[in-house]
Amino acid sequence: YNRKQFYSIILTGFANSYRCFCHVSVDHPGSWHDARAFRHTTVAHLLEEDPQALVPNGMHIIGDSAYPLLPQLMKPYR
Repeated sequence: YNRKQFYSIILTGFANSYRCFCHVSVDHPGSWHDARAFRHTTVAHLLEEDPQALVPNGMHIIGDSAYPLLPQLMKPYR
C-alpha cells in the first residue's frame, strides 16, 4: 500500500546507451522510498563492492534525484 492509498510495486530499471535493459528489479513494495528500493538492488550492491567492474572509467549511471550521489552514479542537479 503506497502513500497515494493504492497497491503498487517499484520497478527499478537500468538501461545501457543502446536502450537495452541490463538489469530490472521489481522486488519492492510501493510503500518504500525510491532511495530505499535502490539500496536493495543488485546494482547498488555491485557499486559498493566493485564499482569499476560495473561502470568503466569515464562512464556513469544516471539516476533518480532520490538516489544517493556516488562517484559512478550521477543524479539531477537541484
